[in-house]
Amino acid sequence: MTAQPRPAAATLTAARWITSSYSAGGNECVSVASLGTWAGIRDSMNPTGPALLVPADAFSAFLAYARTEDS
Repeated sequence: MTAQPRPAAATLTAARWITSSYSAGGNECVSVASLGTWAGIRDSMNPTGPALLVPADAFSAFLAYARTEDS
């Protein structure tokens, strides 16, 4: 597997961030963005703060696993 370069800060600023449907409007909001071969995860209450970047395929695998577990 070839390592892909991480997205630049400008890419994070311009990204389309989506807030989780499980966010209940409190202080536990998470936003995600598709960044090509990367996925961005951040605190919705702090949009200019740091973002966690993970390979998109790893994030897809995480979501698939999370959907199989009981909440």
